[in-house]
Amino acid sequence: MITNALRRHAEAMSEAAETARASHATGADTSLISNQGFAQSASILADTAQAERETADEIDDWAAAGAP
Repeated sequence: MITNALRRHAEAMSEAAETARASHATGADTSLISNQGFAQSASILADTAQAERETADEIDDWAAAGAP
């Protein structure tokens, strides 16, 4: 079901957010992304992962309620 794919993708996004947070915490600053960019990326990735989890839960609830 699509909810499994959403949850797997959310988990990957959460892992990427943790990596970005760790990079920010160590002061990483590269030619491709600044240290602040790592912090912003972590926030966006975490927010997206949470939205995907909520969407999966809503789909599951809808299906459990006897969706057409």
